[in-house]
Amino acid sequence: MPRLSWLLVLRVLSLVALTASVALALDYGGSTQSFCGGGTGCDTVRQSGFGYVALSDTLKIPVPLLGIVGFVTLFGASLGRPEGLARRALLPLSAYVGGAVGLGLLLLQALQIGALCAYCVAVDACAVGAALAAYRGRRWQEGEDPLQRWAWLALGGLALFGPRLWLSVAPKPPVPPGVLALYAPGKINVVEFADFECPFCRALHPRLTALLAPYGEQVHLVRRHVPLPSHPHAAGAAAAAVCAEAQGKGEAMAAALMTLEDLGASSVRRRALELGLEAGAFDACLSAPSTKETLTAHVQLWRDADPKGLPTTYIGDYRFVGTPETDDALREALARTAEQRRRVEVPLYAFGGALLAAAALIAFVGRRRAEPGDAAR
Repeated sequence: MPRLSWLLVLRVLSLVALTASVALALDYGGSTQSFCGGGTGCDTVRQSGFGYVALSDTLKIPVPLLGIVGFVTLFGASLGRPEGLARRALLPLSAYVGGAVGLGLLLLQALQIGALCAYCVAVDACAVGAALAAYRGRRWQEGEDPLQRWAWLALGGLALFGPRLWLSVAPKPPVPPGVLALYAPGKINVVEFADFECPFCRALHPRLTALLAPYGEQVHLVRRHVPLPSHPHAAGAAAAAVCAEAQGKGEAMAAALMTLEDLGASSVRRRALELGLEAGAFDACLSAPSTKETLTAHVQLWRDADPKGLPTTYIGDYRFVGTPETDDALREALARTAEQRRRVEVPLYAFGGALLAAAALIAFVGRRRAEPGDAAR
């Protein structure tokens, strides 16, 4: 295969891997899995513990973020001058290290995790392929480049920002009918499914409370309780919240339960009395069959809504699963819902076609013209 083709192979593989790495990084850092759905191999790999590099107890770097750094480095080095240090040293180093890491991650998924993430496999396979291309094309020359440098940079920009742009225009799944039935007309509707013993639910609670505060009476907040079997005190705490709501103290009790260190029965009852709940009615409610039926209905509603995890929060047309890294997406959802703004939505096939058309146009306009005398060489 001519050297020209190997250079082209390396750059194309780098761009494909970069695009997939950005998509994975957005999933790892976002509130929902927009590219890798819940229950898929991607989700399994993400939750296996191998999807992050732990630098400390509190600082964990997503592996896709390291992939972005690696492929930007490889792609950038391939654009260097043939005699430069980047092309002669950085390119082969990054390619061979990336290939070794990619091969190791492929084996890790197959042999240790027991699940394959489609995007991860694409990234790792491209890394191995780029390493082979770097080895075969060790003596590339400047004249062998098929595109002008600006065109390669533009293609790199598409790889970096294309997945993020897709998130801003991707159609949102419809709000499930059962959740939609809880909405009040003309309000900022917020429906939260949570478990009082879930650490992620407890972490989201003060953040969401602060974001909702400025909207005051505009907000229609509905809580639905999903006590997980793995949490020994979750069911009791959820029952207490239901019984507090029956006495008009639902929000106060929910706020207390989200911060209470001890969720044992006696601690929860003591907190309920401190909030002014009538003891006899509260105790009777805790053991009433209707309370258990209410919680069963809450859990069933969550299951009917295609659950991906807890907490699950609906804000108008938006759904958030888990605890977002930042408040930006939550804040935007509240603002759009309050102003009744509709975001532009583009089907995947149309967006993908537009992205490929843009790449083709860049490649056509940015192709390197033959210089006089090239034929003689």
